[in-house]
Amino acid sequence: MTMKLTLTSKDKETAVFRIEGVTAAYANTLRRIAMTEVQTLAIERIEFGRNNSIIYDEMLAHRIGLVPLTTDLKGYNVKDKHGEPGNPSNEVTLTLKVPKQKGVHTVTAGEFTTSDPAVKPVHPDMPLVRLLEGQDLELVAYAELGEGQEHMKWSPCLASYRAYPHITITKQPRNPKRVVERYPGVFEVKGEKLVTVENGGVHMPDVELDLDDGEATVANGDDFIFTIESWGQLSPDAIMEETIRRYDKELEEFAKLL
Repeated sequence: MTMKLTLTSKDKETAVFRIEGVTAAYANTLRRIAMTEVQTLAIERIEFGRNNSIIYDEMLAHRIGLVPLTTDLKGYNVKDKHGEPGNPSNEVTLTLKVPKQKGVHTVTAGEFTTSDPAVKPVHPDMPLVRLLEGQDLELVAYAELGEGQEHMKWSPCLASYRAYPHITITKQPRNPKRVVERYPGVFEVKGEKLVTVENGGVHMPDVELDLDDGEATVANGDDFIFTIESWGQLSPDAIMEETIRRYDKELEEFAKLL
């Protein structure tokens, strides 16, 4: 069977599509590559100039390292393990300077200034630390490309899949409109009969269907519902494109070895 992909919903953070003609192993490989091999930028090194907040340097560094950053994959290279730091093609510099406070102030990720305007915290309102009166904070952070299989801070998304449910109505309910209200997007009424919506299985909940006095059977085939939930570093489209590119590259290398 030829592979077929049908996009069912997409927004800035999430994409859901139905993929037909593949095995569970193939879908799982896409899931694994998307989460662990697609590269993103994340803060790897921090130099503290001053920190007299209540949080120790190590704890604050760990918190800052988990801040997701918008990522430009074409603008940066993976830093060589033996390479010198400070190469602008390998890392982005983020500076945070918060002067002594006259009152209580919550420092947020949006207060960073970056060496590349295209790279910035995805969620500028994310709180980092609360400074009390007289406290200040000064640090320089360095972001590098990395992969989720090395550390979760580089993972771009949560990817998941499940078998597509093929729904067959074997007995019509007395009140089909009530069933449609209960499962919007899964069923619709045509000619006073309950029928399934095209690709309606995507919206089916992970529970048994309750059709009142009606009945239906649910079977799984060789198609799946695939979901990508981006953390914000890359769009779902970019994550999927990079996943396919890396998968193709791995298959080419495998073919050469054969």
